[in-house]
Amino acid sequence: MQTRPTTCPRCGEPVSCGVSAIGHCPCAGIVLTEPERAYIRSQFTDCLCITCLKTLQEACQVQKTD
Repeated sequence: MQTRPTTCPRCGEPVSCGVSAIGHCPCAGIVLTEPERAYIRSQFTDCLCITCLKTLQEACQVQKTD
C-alpha cells in the first residue's frame, strides 16, 4: 500500500492520502454527491483529513436546506 503523506489544507492535521491505494484511504468510506464534490473542490485542491471532509459535507447539506 502506498500513501502520500501530506497536511490537511483546512486544519493542518497530517493526512495519509491513499489515492494510489484507494481501498486503504479513509475517504473511501465517504460517499459524496456531485454538488458536494464541487463545493469542496471549489475551496480545496489537495487531500483533506477525514474530519474536515465530513464537516464540509455537512456544511454543503446545510446549504441545500437553507
